[in-house]
Order: sequence, then C-alpha cells, then structure tokens
Amino acid sequence: MVDQPVISRAEPEPGIVVLTLNDPRRGANTMSQAVLAEFATHLDALQARDDLAGLVVRSGKPGMYIAGADLREFAEWLDADTEQVHAVCQRGRDLFRRL
Repeated sequence: MVDQPVISRAEPEPGIVVLTLNDPRRGANTMSQAVLAEFATHLDALQARDDLAGLVVRSGKPGMYIAGADLREFAEWLDADTEQVHAVCQRGRDLFRRL
C-alpha cells in the first residue's frame, strides 16, 4: 500500500476539482494497484456530488504526467494465473472508463 496519499484534491472554484498525482517515493507517477485504489476513492466521492462542473487530473511532476502501469507489480504477477492478471488489468480499465 501507499504510505501517504499520492493524489491530492483541491477545489480552486466551486464545482471544479483538481486531482494532482505526485508520488514522492518515485521520479515518475505510476498507476500501481494502491494508487488505483486511492484514485477510485476520489472518484467515488466526486461521483456522489451533484454540483461538479469539471474535473482536472494533473501531475505534480514537472514535465511529466503518468508513466503508466507499475511494471514492478507486473513482475510480481509472472506466476499468477491468466484470470487473475486479467482481473487486475480490468480493474484499471474500469476505473478510467468511469472518467
């Protein structure tokens, strides 16, 4: 799990939310399972709102957005069965489809 939040939430104007990804442990933001879970928590809270007019998802890393999936986690799944790997990948796709 992530020790501290990687995603911060700000509301610079009423109804406009900015989610900023910034993993202080890494030089690049990656979408690990822990970060995806944190992202889902933010989306759950935002989805419950009826006053949301806009959402901005940005990186806190200068000149860089998100490197992609956490390849260290993929290395851990080498011995996992195909269905388990598919379920993990589907979780990420479902989360981004919510946007």
